[in-house]
Amino acid sequence: MKPATVQKTVSCQPFLQISCTDCGHSKVWSEEDLAYHGIAPETAIDELGKHLFCSRCRAQGGLGYNLEIIPRWSRPVEPWLRRAG
Repeated sequence: MKPATVQKTVSCQPFLQISCTDCGHSKVWSEEDLAYHGIAPETAIDELGKHLFCSRCRAQGGLGYNLEIIPRWSRPVEPWLRRAG
């Protein structure tokens, strides 16, 4: 008998890095950010591509569906927020 596969949902990860493989645009979204855009917490991470697109590619006339979704445990600090050392 095959073991049951468990799909990770949006609520399983604190943050998701969503990157466009066409233009390189990348953004880290929290569960709250996704909920604001109508993505339910029980949505499987594998199915996010059906709901999201790259707005920069769309603005330039492309489809914007070539996305890479990477689970992250923390939101990276933006370069302009880092303290000078």
